[in-house]
Amino acid sequence: ERCVVCSKLVYQAERLSTEGRIYHKACFRCSVCNNSVKLGNYASMESQTFCKPCFKKQFLSKGNYSEGFGKLKPQHQFNLKKSRHTSSV
Repeated sequence: ERCVVCSKLVYQAERLSTEGRIYHKACFRCSVCNNSVKLGNYASMESQTFCKPCFKKQFLSKGNYSEGFGKLKPQHQFNLKKSRHTSSV
């Protein structure tokens, strides 16, 4: 099996698996601050890994998970889909 970060072979002694993805222990890092994280102190959103402090910062910057991570709020996503559907009918 190969690490999803570095694409190198992962041996059992250095293997870490979460959410169906395989990592080297050293490659399992926060995507914002690049600090090493462990299975007990990380958060994940859309295949990105975050340390708890960075995850909270991203959330608090906008007050919701969607905008904090560069997405539309769920209500805006719904309205956009709804308007697309009614305009195509």
